[in-house]
Amino acid sequence: MAENVIVTYLNEKTGKAYRVNNKATLKLIHARLKEGFTVEQFKHVIDVKTHKWKNTEYQQYLRPETLFGNKFETYLNENINDQQDNTTSAQRIRNAESIIGKDWGVLPKSKGE
Repeated sequence: MAENVIVTYLNEKTGKAYRVNNKATLKLIHARLKEGFTVEQFKHVIDVKTHKWKNTEYQQYLRPETLFGNKFETYLNENINDQQDNTTSAQRIRNAESIIGKDWGVLPKSKGE
């Protein structure tokens, strides 16, 4: 059953324990399936919103009523790469340097280094 796959996937990605037989959840999933959306599209929405919201103040919204509700198609049209990257170029260079253990000498040293 598609509903089981979707709810199980949501639980795996979010670390939550939504029931696969919850009437409200099933109603939302059935409504989207009736509109022609696929299991893969549900997974995409779960992936995108988990990437954006997990470990933020929005984590509380990683739930069926938010993800599978009236904004489902909007969420479906988002990509993980569309999410804002708040790291600066300098932070990305420092992260890369620390990962490979090499100082490229591109950035001035900050105090204490």
